[in-house]
Amino acid sequence: MNHHHDPPTPPEGFNAQQALRLRFWIGGRLRDEVWLDAADSGAGDLASFCATYHSDLAELADAAGIPWMTEVYDPGLPEQHAYLRIGTDAAGMIYPQPWLP
Repeated sequence: MNHHHDPPTPPEGFNAQQALRLRFWIGGRLRDEVWLDAADSGAGDLASFCATYHSDLAELADAAGIPWMTEVYDPGLPEQHAYLRIGTDAAGMIYPQPWLP
């Protein structure tokens, strides 16, 4: 399973050097996607909320025996280094990392 095709671009008004995209997959299906803009004063709160939400989803998926993956995309990095993927769903990942809550 490949979770991306063309390099995604941040929403209009976002600076690629200050943006991050957070996505969460359960059972190979995209369940949540949020773009963060570091220039936004609420970005830290939104990032914290997303981390908590994705952690809760991961626990529920684990309890149900469903593979999951969280992905952070940094459009300011070269494509081969722009993705960080963590979870139990190794499909589409390069060097998957275990989740250690």
